Amino acid sequence: MALVLNDRVKETTTTTGTGAVALGGAVSKFETFAAGIGNSNTTYYAIVHRTAAEFEIGLGTLDADSSDLTRTTIISSSNSDSAVDFAAGTKDVFCTIPASKLVFEDASSNVNLPNDLVLGSDSAVLKFGADSDTTLTHTDGTGLTLNSTNKLLFRDTGLYINSSTDGQLDIVADSEIQIAATTIDINGAVALNGAITGATNITLTGELDAATLDISGNADIDGTLEADAITVNGTALATVIAGTTITDATNATNSAHVLVTDNENTNEENLIAFVEGATSSTGNVGLEMDGNFAYNPSTGTVSSTIFKGNIDAVDGDFDGTLEADAMTLNGTAITATATLATGISNNNVPKFTSGVADDDFLRVNGTAIEGRSASEVLSDIGASAAAGSSSIVTTGALDTGSITSGFGNIDNGASNITNGGLVKLDVDSDADDVTGDSATGRLTIGAGEDLNLYHGGTNSYVVNDTGLLVLQSAGGVVVNENSANVDFRIESNGDANMFIVDGSANRIGMGVAAPSAPLHIFQAGSNSATTELLLLETGSSTDGSGVKLRMATADTSGILEMADGSGSFDSEFRFKLSDSSQLATPDTKFTIRPQSATFAVDLTCAGDLAVTGSSPYKFGQIIESTSIDTTAISSTSFSDIDLNVSITPRASSSKILVMIDFAYTQDGADNNLANIQILRDSTAIGNHHVGYDNPGGNVGFGCHIQKLDSPGTTSEITYKTQANTQNASSQFRPVGAASIIAIEILA
Repeated sequence: MALVLNDRVKETTTTTGTGAVALGGAVSKFETFAAGIGNSNTTYYAIVHRTAAEFEIGLGTLDADSSDLTRTTIISSSNSDSAVDFAAGTKDVFCTIPASKLVFEDASSNVNLPNDLVLGSDSAVLKFGADSDTTLTHTDGTGLTLNSTNKLLFRDTGLYINSSTDGQLDIVADSEIQIAATTIDINGAVALNGAITGATNITLTGELDAATLDISGNADIDGTLEADAITVNGTALATVIAGTTITDATNATNSAHVLVTDNENTNEENLIAFVEGATSSTGNVGLEMDGNFAYNPSTGTVSSTIFKGNIDAVDGDFDGTLEADAMTLNGTAITATATLATGISNNNVPKFTSGVADDDFLRVNGTAIEGRSASEVLSDIGASAAAGSSSIVTTGALDTGSITSGFGNIDNGASNITNGGLVKLDVDSDADDVTGDSATGRLTIGAGEDLNLYHGGTNSYVVNDTGLLVLQSAGGVVVNENSANVDFRIESNGDANMFIVDGSANRIGMGVAAPSAPLHIFQAGSNSATTELLLLETGSSTDGSGVKLRMATADTSGILEMADGSGSFDSEFRFKLSDSSQLATPDTKFTIRPQSATFAVDLTCAGDLAVTGSSPYKFGQIIESTSIDTTAISSTSFSDIDLNVSITPRASSSKILVMIDFAYTQDGADNNLANIQILRDSTAIGNHHVGYDNPGGNVGFGCHIQKLDSPGTTSEITYKTQANTQNASSQFRPVGAASIIAIEILA
């Protein structure tokens, strides 16, 4: 079994329901599924009912002799994409390719797939480029292989993965490679040519073996530091620190590396004792201190009788009195009489770079303080005029606050005014009419205030003084979206009800205030022979041709007229009201003048109907169906022969002439007869005997049967055939092509 697609494969079927369909033979100029698809194969199919709104597209499987098509998978259908319960009648079954299964190239030359792309070969190769220089090869059970040294790029040429040489995988990034994982397991050696940086701890369970370890920052070691030798600033430190004893005082010359810790909890002053008179020859280096020098770790206070020399500190915090014989600030001497160029002087008088007038403002400009007038302040903040004047122009946003009465006009130039809340006009207009040019409380649009929107206290108005008022929407225009019980009315010059929609009665009126019909047209004034109440025109110009309806008793040319493109009514169709009781033309009650020798018309008349000319054509329609079913019948019970036709009568009074023509063979016992039965849907309408006194051989016959039926309906009906044998040991087998014809004969 294989999936097979082919062209020009199309057959008919009359099968109903949701099961497999019996194929009824190829349509003219097409071939059968047996020839085009093959027995037991699968194909994509479409089933379309010729008269009913039923269709189905799916994947089907042919049986062993391609007589039936099993509907395996439904892709789309008229039954919400489920299997269709097909009604009686003829259906076309043909091979197709569903749109959802197509691979196509769009307008941008891109190939689109509706689903997965499957390469079925275990050694499939994807090739890229005009010369196929880049390939991706599948190896069964192994994976995918990118050829040669080509790169798998990300974003740009600076980020890629490739193998530049055999045995080596390169991961290259022009900035950073980030690996996010709970655990990173590296089984081999790691060679680092650059620095390791980060804010996260590095934990080693084994030894850190390095020829040289250079720590440029601080080193925080929580455990024990063991070293064969330690150097400080290039000098070997063979030191044992026990308590407060420093065995090698030479290294204590760098006081920054000497830590004295108070291990007592009491608030006391601990002294640092220095050796008096010590020299470098003694091996001790210290500072001579004759007075008291103490440090209190509890308060962080260093105290002494006197400090001499320069005190160089980044910041100084003096809680007490600072006494100095002389002080300088940034190189400038500070005296009791010193003044500042700007700022606050020692006598609390402000100093400025320029004079300041009354009611002016101050601005800090770098390190200076300068005076600014009101206009200069507005310029500094991007405003062009003072608040409270006729207008305010701003380049920024008015995000907070409110605009109150008397503020003046707002001129935003070419910028937008956006608002997340309501734009509210809380005042009614001083007029309730259609002239809004002088109305207060209005919204105006246009340079000349041509469009006005306002509420007059009772009614709301949209007034356009010039041009057209155009309503345009991409999704259409809807009036009365909520289906409220309101009327819609259009006035003309002189008629207040030119067009009206009566919301309560669901009626449309033209020229009438209260329509009394679904469409009510009224034209006021006197009757005229040339006035049309309704005119339907076709053609390239308004020449008066088409369908005219006139309601004038003085009209002598007709009430309902159909004219050709020239506007002539001489050889066309017209009605004239001659009195109150009949519909007539000037000469006879009803006249039809055909423009050609061949003319067909359906007429219903309660009285006498005279038809002149050649004999009327009485056939309503002729429908034929063919079959090549060769299934043998050897049962005394009636069984279907795949020979049927569907027809929808045009009138319930029509008769249907059913004509059957087929050939058959008969074998088995002698004196065997077969019965052919004709059914209208499920009702038998005729039974015919066929057969021959067979002397035990195999004999062929031809069968021709006609039946005239009166179905009495205008709904679709199906005529089908059944057969049986009078002897169960004999066989009745149709052979070759067979046909059934249904002819509607009008009353």
